[in-house]
Amino acid sequence: MEIKFDKDIEERLKALCERTGKSRDLIIQEAIKLFLDEIEDYEIALSRLQDENDPIISSEEMRKRLGL
Repeated sequence: MEIKFDKDIEERLKALCERTGKSRDLIIQEAIKLFLDEIEDYEIALSRLQDENDPIISSEEMRKRLGL
């Protein structure tokens, strides 16, 4: 797979490779995984917010339930 980045991203990626000693491919793979994890977490949170059967409670109520 070939991915083309703008100059700024290429420079930042090159600098990160040099600082960490990691390969370009590994850094890109890790970045994509982190991005996908974040998007999936966001989708889960959004679906829970939209679920009428899943009540939303205040932070105060959550602390009480957790005994904090």
